[in-house]
Amino acid sequence: MKTITITLKKSELLYDIDNTSYIVGNSRSNGTNFEQVSNIQNSGEEEDRNFILRSLDTAYGEVKRNLSRYIDETMATANNDLMLETGDFVIALSVVDVFNEASTESLKSAAHEYIVASALSDWFSNVKPDEVAIYQNRKQNAAISLLSSLYRKKAPSRPVVIP
Repeated sequence: MKTITITLKKSELLYDIDNTSYIVGNSRSNGTNFEQVSNIQNSGEEEDRNFILRSLDTAYGEVKRNLSRYIDETMATANNDLMLETGDFVIALSVVDVFNEASTESLKSAAHEYIVASALSDWFSNVKPDEVAIYQNRKQNAAISLLSSLYRKKAPSRPVVIP
């Protein structure tokens, strides 16, 4: 077995969430719906940020659950304190020796996409419910990609016979 480590920076996750909600708000503007556009756009201020931090925490837990077979973690307790906005999510996975390290990048990207899509799905469920299905679909696709990347193995090599 070998260990691979995936690090997801919260600042990058939060940026993608804020940026996406901003772009969606702008694209839904018709020149008269200023309040709706403002509600769609995540301001990143206290109430909005707290909501997103809860969503990030939940989504990170879901990613860990999806990968739990490969995570060696000894945490036996948890609490629901609001997590800090700073720091990183770090996932250490124990994978088989023939795991294809080239899949590490796609594993990271799928975990990132899963968490962002999950948080955006939560956000839009409150501010623009007709957008939710888009992000739930992205979340499902990211989950499939996550597991697909995890199960990639190196091709077998022909043994070399030494005379």
